[in-house]
Amino acid sequence: MVEVTSADYPEWLDQVFLGFGHEPPRDPQILDYLMSARRHDHAVTVTKNNACVATVGAFAFDMVMPGAQTIPVGAVASGTVVPAMRRQGLLAAMMVDLHNWCRETDLAAAVGVVAEWPLHARRGYGPAAWHESLAIDVPGAGWRTDLDNGATASYDLPRAKAPLFARRLFEAGARSTPGQVIPTPSYWERFDLAEDDSLLDALLGLADENAGVQRCAAAGEDGLVVYRESAGTGGQVLHVTDFLATTASSSATLWRHLLSLPDVKEIRVSRHPVDDPLRWWVVDARRLRPDRQDGLWLRPFDVPKLLNTRSWFGNGNLVLSVHDREGYAEGTFRLEVVAGRGSCSRSESHPDLEMDVSALGAIMLGGVSATSLTRSGRIAAHRMSSAQLWDSLAKSEREPFLAYGF
Repeated sequence: MVEVTSADYPEWLDQVFLGFGHEPPRDPQILDYLMSARRHDHAVTVTKNNACVATVGAFAFDMVMPGAQTIPVGAVASGTVVPAMRRQGLLAAMMVDLHNWCRETDLAAAVGVVAEWPLHARRGYGPAAWHESLAIDVPGAGWRTDLDNGATASYDLPRAKAPLFARRLFEAGARSTPGQVIPTPSYWERFDLAEDDSLLDALLGLADENAGVQRCAAAGEDGLVVYRESAGTGGQVLHVTDFLATTASSSATLWRHLLSLPDVKEIRVSRHPVDDPLRWWVVDARRLRPDRQDGLWLRPFDVPKLLNTRSWFGNGNLVLSVHDREGYAEGTFRLEVVAGRGSCSRSESHPDLEMDVSALGAIMLGGVSATSLTRSGRIAAHRMSSAQLWDSLAKSEREPFLAYGF
């Protein structure tokens, strides 16, 4: 296992694409974008007979915590192993290397968009943010005309304006949503590429290949939707890649725009917030077909830093015992919350809650209930009221949500 050099990075990237079922891109513009805007900060490989057989990498990003503060995390991605080399512990060994890099870089946690639940749960990751993969029967859903939601007029936005517009809206809205991972400014340059070709969107997990022509619509200065339009049986299909709105009014404007487009049979959204009010704006919410999925997995390293950075609700004290087979987060910690501000330090007191580090990762952002994990046996509580106290302290105004993978 070795760290990937600049010279070996293109070959390593090819193996990543092959591992996820994509042919490596050959478009020079897409390659330039991936080599610059999406270049991993740390990447490792395993080779056999001078060929790359396993990959994993990480980006150093900031993640939004409840209360709008951000914290540095290692965003783990690109984990692949060729079929002939699987079940030999290669990915597990590379994950240990990646975790050591995170700690050496002083990152408080690792996060991932997980393909295999059991593997990452064993490495200390817990599902901290969820989303819906949404399919909308447009003719059946309809738009309620009796609502006065202050929606403004929508308008088509020239693609040339989309990168700066999207970046501004994302950065303005991200701070209100725990779990958002802030991409680099150059991430938004993808709008400049491949108007008629959805390959890059597919490689970034935003849409299927052959999803059609890209279009943009805006709601004043507060909302932007980017989608691709393709022909389907009985009508057009819209594939939404970006939905950015800083107010409920602009969100309503964009949804009304999409649902009123002519000859559209279905709208597909790969990542839709579970607390979005769309279901209350349509005539028949049963025509929204959500598939709830785990979105962001969180692996704590520095427990006091994580608990001190996020905001809380109310007042209360808890002692947590955390078990971590890799040792990073092992220990007993006392959390004191006064008027919504937390203070966490190591403690020798008897714990109120005892859990594996993966359970702590799951409940860290307030999107998973400690009470539920206690009932399942994943958390041991001296009293059930201790789990209920965590839930009341840890709740967030918005459900945790990750808009873009990495």
